[in-house]
Amino acid sequence: MNELQQQLAEKMKRINSLEDNEVMLREQVRTFREDFESERRDKEQAQSRIASLESELAAVKQQVIDYMHISLGQLNLASPCGH
Repeated sequence: MNELQQQLAEKMKRINSLEDNEVMLREQVRTFREDFESERRDKEQAQSRIASLESELAAVKQQVIDYMHISLGQLNLASPCGH
């Protein structure tokens, strides 16, 4: 009977060790998932900011073009040749 008790004790230690490993692995998975989701959110925010800045840049470029056309038009009206 002593041998059976020893085997049982060893099996219980092994079960406890496996349970501890399971808990640790679940925590690692949770941490990895949280990190992944955080990085995904950061990437989406960065992409959104890039799109916003590209739109703003396009608008400013158009304003510069419009200003240049207005300025050139005023120069042509002010020229003595009347072009």
